[in-house]
Amino acid sequence: WNVRAALKANAGRQLISEAENDPLTKLYSHSFFVAYANRLYREHPEKPMDAIVMNIERFHTLNALNGRDFGDEVLKTLGAQISDFLHQNEGIAGRMEGDHFDLYCAHRDDYSALLARFQAPLNRMSRNSDIRMRMGVMPWQAGLAPAEMFDRAWSACSMVRGDYKNHLMVY
Repeated sequence: WNVRAALKANAGRQLISEAENDPLTKLYSHSFFVAYANRLYREHPEKPMDAIVMNIERFHTLNALNGRDFGDEVLKTLGAQISDFLHQNEGIAGRMEGDHFDLYCAHRDDYSALLARFQAPLNRMSRNSDIRMRMGVMPWQAGLAPAEMFDRAWSACSMVRGDYKNHLMVY
């Protein structure tokens, strides 16, 4: 009985882990990220947290030119870079879908440096095409819930779509 119960408990933990984390990047899945961001806000509404949305420009073209395996490596590399950042800073991150990443992290002022940090390893991976990140930020504002913050951060990110020199927009 004990072995069977232990195996069942292990299977349950593995199932939760698979649902909680994106299998490719190991960041939170969309639904868990949203739940955890809301929980952080509910439990600490006074804590200055920024909403950051990141996206890879023309990711579908990158996959078409270099293959899906290369695209997956790009996503894994970015996920590892985000995880490394979060080990040094307060916050959480999730892969929302495809090449869309959200970060909910302690307020900061160096967004350009942060974008450069995430862009650097992608520059080293470039093959037949440029791998360009774009980032939208909604800095902390008292009383603004994560859903509203991420809507604004996404709007900011969408504004830098295309051939802009600056791939960062702060709402």
